[in-house]
Amino acid sequence: SGGIQTDEYIRLAMDPNSGHPSSNIQFLPPGRYAAFSGWLWGNFGHYMHDHTSKIAWLKSQVAEDTLFLLPYHEIHENVLTMIDEQFVKNRVVWINYGETYAVAANDGSTEEEQNNVDVDKLDAEAIKADVDAEGMQLGLGLGLGLGTKREMQSQYHLEESSLTVMVPKSNNPFVHGYPQTATAYTEHLRQWLEESHWSSFSPTSSLLRNTKKNKRKKKKDMQQQQLNDYDNDNDNEHNQNIQGENKGKVVFYTRNIGTPRRNLHPALEQELLDIIKKAMVKRGHRPENIDDDLIIFSGKAEDGVTTLAMQTQFEIFSSADTAIGPHGSGLTNIIWMDPRCYSNDNDSDNSRRRPKVIEFTSSKRTPSIQGGSYWGYWFLYGSLPWIDYHQLYYTAESTDAQTFIDPVQFEEVLYQIWGIQ
Repeated sequence: SGGIQTDEYIRLAMDPNSGHPSSNIQFLPPGRYAAFSGWLWGNFGHYMHDHTSKIAWLKSQVAEDTLFLLPYHEIHENVLTMIDEQFVKNRVVWINYGETYAVAANDGSTEEEQNNVDVDKLDAEAIKADVDAEGMQLGLGLGLGLGTKREMQSQYHLEESSLTVMVPKSNNPFVHGYPQTATAYTEHLRQWLEESHWSSFSPTSSLLRNTKKNKRKKKKDMQQQQLNDYDNDNDNEHNQNIQGENKGKVVFYTRNIGTPRRNLHPALEQELLDIIKKAMVKRGHRPENIDDDLIIFSGKAEDGVTTLAMQTQFEIFSSADTAIGPHGSGLTNIIWMDPRCYSNDNDSDNSRRRPKVIEFTSSKRTPSIQGGSYWGYWFLYGSLPWIDYHQLYYTAESTDAQTFIDPVQFEEVLYQIWGIQ
């Protein structure tokens, strides 16, 4: 509102004599490109649950030779590299906000040659190599094959092309939900992770793709046989990273390091940890392995300041079959939880095979905490179909600075999801 309208911006950008900053266009080599930008740039939690799922959806809609123009931030690069290193290497061009980019019509050929360019034969990796090879440094330490309009007007020129703005049919499946959240897009990210990290058969995400069809008895019988075959064939492989009687690691997320908001009362946090340790023994963990099997996670290194490497965060959550803790950016790592890393408890209920999460969230009884919102990651990650998910609400005396939950309720929920009598 009150700014330059799109058409006027384009006119100024196209006029080298306008003097407007946008007229300093940076050209990209010809080819197919997709661009995405979301809110709260540079925020780890929001990038995880608001951006990556949409990039995954967009990736599923475009040709495989399409390059992605994405606003650069170190966090963004680290997260996407963790999702799919080859995608970042071969198909991502990092750009800056506040700059104008245009896709050139050719790469230095004559106008006659340019008119004969077959876009379908353009190779994404070759274009990416051109982009990385030379050109302006955008203050990011990344070499991009870009040039200003004045520098490259003899080499490149613009011509009419096509622009498609893609919007999914189901943008907001939850009533009163915000469209910028992941919601409908998360399963695309999970499928991407399955391809890049869990390429073998997954007992949850593969079956959830056809939820409606799976209601048929014949389909259910087939699924159960697949699960049984999967258990028999792959238990040894999966249990290589599982400690203590084939039981997965347990991650407890604490916010008492590095953030002043929504911190559990220290005495209560210790009480919850004692409950978890006692339950772990009953569940089958060896007492001598408890300290290894229970990971206290804050997102920080031992110094309490340095952020853990993305690889380390991935390894922690992908090796765990249970995550517990308050709503916060650190808990967004549940996206990494491997659907194959489940307790080998011989339970026919598939919910017990899925990774388990207990999230502490606000509700109407604690309006001072995030406006009394009770969505949590069930909402932000689109109902978490790959997880056996549970919420515990903060008790009424909780504030935005310090929070409490009922330890008796916590113990009941923990025993229930672990099947402890």
